[in-house]
Amino acid sequence: MVRPVKNRFFLPEGFNTLKDVLFDVARNAPDGTFSAADYRDATGIGRNLGIELLEHFDRTGITQRIGDKRRLLHDTTDKESPRRTLK
Repeated sequence: MVRPVKNRFFLPEGFNTLKDVLFDVARNAPDGTFSAADYRDATGIGRNLGIELLEHFDRTGITQRIGDKRRLLHDTTDKESPRRTLK
């Protein structure tokens, strides 16, 4: 089980899918930055859960928040990057 926030649990496969969507959203963003709404729309999850996951990705060093947007902190094209594995 993966526990990205205090009250949420995910199976590793489901969490990795949500993380993969994050990489895809960032890769497809014209300037490399994306909003919480972009991530929410791509995943189909609710706003609150989307923000909780994005805050987890910020805390674990996958993304960095810049105002209302976020950017990845490493190369999104490297599918074997260590950051793409579960944290």
